[in-house]
Amino acid sequence: MLLRANLSNDRQFHATFRLAGHSSFFVICVLVGGCCGDVPEMDSTYVDAFKEAQCGNGTVDEWEECDDGDANSDNGPCSSECIRVGCGDGLIDEGEECDDGDLNIAGDYGPGCSLECRVLPWCGDGVRQPDYEACDDGDLDNSNACLTTCEAASCGDGYLHTGAEQCDYALTNDCTNECTLPGCGNNVVEGDEECDDGNADETDECTSMCTSPRCGDGHVQVSNDEECDDGNEVDDDGCNNDCARDRVVFVTSEIYSGYELGGLVGADAICQSFATDAELDNADSFLAWLSDDSASPATRFLQSKGAYRLLDGRLVAWDWADLTDGEIWTTIDVTDQSEMIDGSHAWSNTGPDGFQAANPADCSGWKQDGTEGRRGSFQQIDERWTDMPLPSQCASELHLYCFEQ
Repeated sequence: MLLRANLSNDRQFHATFRLAGHSSFFVICVLVGGCCGDVPEMDSTYVDAFKEAQCGNGTVDEWEECDDGDANSDNGPCSSECIRVGCGDGLIDEGEECDDGDLNIAGDYGPGCSLECRVLPWCGDGVRQPDYEACDDGDLDNSNACLTTCEAASCGDGYLHTGAEQCDYALTNDCTNECTLPGCGNNVVEGDEECDDGNADETDECTSMCTSPRCGDGHVQVSNDEECDDGNEVDDDGCNNDCARDRVVFVTSEIYSGYELGGLVGADAICQSFATDAELDNADSFLAWLSDDSASPATRFLQSKGAYRLLDGRLVAWDWADLTDGEIWTTIDVTDQSEMIDGSHAWSNTGPDGFQAANPADCSGWKQDGTEGRRGSFQQIDERWTDMPLPSQCASELHLYCFEQ
C-alpha cells in the first residue's frame, strides 16, 4: 500500500509499506521535494523487506532470478521468493536427467542439456542420429570406419585407416589419391603396368605381376578362356599353346544294333557308361559321334581348341578344325578298356565335316528296325572313318565312337 505523508517541515515523502510476517511496518521514504539533512542509512532488514515487496510485480529485478507475478509458486518454475526452481535451477531434481541452469540448450542435438532437462543426443554417445551424423561408434579412435566427428572415414581425411588404406595422401606425399602405396598391387595402373586390381589372385583378369592374363603364364584364367596353362610352349604335352587340354576318344568295346540305341540321348548314355566304368575323367561329358535329323556333332559338341587323343596316347586330331577337315591322324581303334580291336564299323550318319551325312540314314532316329543307318570304319583315316559309301541294315551290330567334351 502506498501512503502520502505531510511532515512538520513541510517536506513531502512517498512511503511504501508491506507487511511481510513482521511485527511492525517497515517504511522506505523517497524524498519528493528535496531533503534537508541526511537520511539515516537502512540496515539489511529494511533492504530485504524492500526486495520482498518487489517480488511478485511481474518484472525481473536485478536481485531476482525470475518473476511470474501472481503465478509465482513454490512448486515452480518461479518461487514466491522469485527464485527459479525445477528445470533450469542448475540442480538435478527428481525426474531430471540434467540441469545446466541458464546454459540449458533450446534444441534437439548437441553436447548439453535441453530446456526440459533431458540429456541431448550428441556425437560420441554411440547412437547414430541420421539427421546429424553419418556414423557414431562412441569411441575416440580416428583409425576406424567412423571419425570422432561422426563423419564416415574416407581416403584423404588425414587419418590412416587400418586394413582399408595403405597410406593417406593428406599425411604423406608418397601416397596415391586412392590411399595406396605406389607399385603393383595398389589398385592403380601406373608406369608400365598393364593392369592393377589390387589383389594376388592369378586366375582373374589381372595377375599379381600387374600383367594381363595370357596363355603360357602358368595360371589358368577362365576369363581368358583357358582350360589349362602349363607355363611352357610345348604344344603336345597335354596342354597346348592355346591353353586347351587334350580330350579322349575311344570306340566302344561292345556292339549295338542301330535301332536299339535309343536315339542320340541313348547313345550318349552308352558312351558315358563306358567312360564311367573305365574311371575316365569327365566321364559324364562323353557324347556319341552320331547324327539324326535334329542334331549332329557339329551342333552339339564342344569344338575344342585342344587335341583329340586315344587312350594309348595316339593323336587323332590337333583340334576341332583338324578333326573335321576330312582326314584324321590315326585310326580310332582303341576301346574304353584301352584295348586295340580289329577293323570293323561304328554307327555314324555323320559327314567328315561333323554335320549329318549328305545322304542320311539313321534307323528312324536310331530307334526302329527295318531301315538303314550310315556308318564309318575305324580302320580308315580319310573321310571313310566317319562316312562309308554304303549304309548298313539297322539290325546290324556295330560299335560307337565316343568323344570327351
